[in-house]
Parts: sequence; C-alpha cells; structure tokens
Amino acid sequence: MAVSISTGVGSPAVRSRRHTSAIRRRYAPLLAAVQPITTPPNSPVIEVNAFTTLATLAERCGQLVLHWSRSGMDTFLVLDEGTTYRYRTGAADDVATTQHLGHPSTPAARTTNTGLPTLPLTLRGK
Repeated sequence: MAVSISTGVGSPAVRSRRHTSAIRRRYAPLLAAVQPITTPPNSPVIEVNAFTTLATLAERCGQLVLHWSRSGMDTFLVLDEGTTYRYRTGAADDVATTQHLGHPSTPAARTTNTGLPTLPLTLRGK
C-alpha cells in the first residue's frame, strides 16, 4: 500500500511567502510597513513585473516602498508624482501568483478601484 503525503512545499502560497520573506530581508532599509491604503483618485496604477523594478523606481524617486499584508496578499507600493507603482505577491489565484513570482508571462492589463487600467512595467538599464 502506497501512501502519499503532500507538504505544500511547492504550492503557490508557500512560494509566495518565501518570496515575500526574501524581499523583506534583502530590501529592509527600503521598506516602510503601513496600514492598507487606497490609491489616490485619478492616479494611474502601474503593475510592475518584478520587485527589483519597484526597488529601482523607489531609489530613483527617493521614496520608500510602502508595504502591507492583508488576506494572504502582500502589496508593495511606490507613490511618485501622481503615479502609483505596485507589486503584489500571494494573489488569490494561481495564475496571478505565478506571474508575480517572476515567471516570464506578462499579466493582462487590469483595472484599479479608480477604473483606470493598470499596465505591467519593467525597467531595463539605467
């Protein structure tokens, strides 16, 4: 009789928690823990494909990366001159979680609470 035990080590939720922990360790000086906020009205929200992109934007803008966790999702924001740049881990569905973990697939444009579309952004070079 064969017995199979699933530990969840490879599950998207576990990978997401590990990814968030790695971000928090590596970028601790750049992070500011905050309570969840809503994006400013009429402010475009740009989804970035990798946290390193968000960190680069924060450094170039002289801003901290705002961070909070809620409902199994970690949100990281940079607010700069009327534009909100966002990176998320721990998305509820496996597809979004896989995309946020740095896989090459590009997420489809999404909309925010302002009704404005969000677009993926990746910085290349300096």
